[in-house]
Amino acid sequence: MSSPNDTSAHPASAGCAIPEHDFWFLKAIHSAVLVAATSGMLDLNQLARTELIRRGLDPAGDWVGRNRARELHTHHTTKEHTP
Repeated sequence: MSSPNDTSAHPASAGCAIPEHDFWFLKAIHSAVLVAATSGMLDLNQLARTELIRRGLDPAGDWVGRNRARELHTHHTTKEHTP
């Protein structure tokens, strides 16, 4: 990621419908946070779910309200961890 306007593909986002330039915010994240995330000490998926719940968005990003979002994300998380 060389600049916020860079539209080149990045291997980590292969198959993702989100354009590379939308990942500009990663440059603003403190290195300690990135290290914690890559080492598994920080669960970015859980942080993202918490933020989606706070915004009242379902797993697809559609507004459903905070209570319903909490239900959907809790169910989604439980399904992921069920053997």
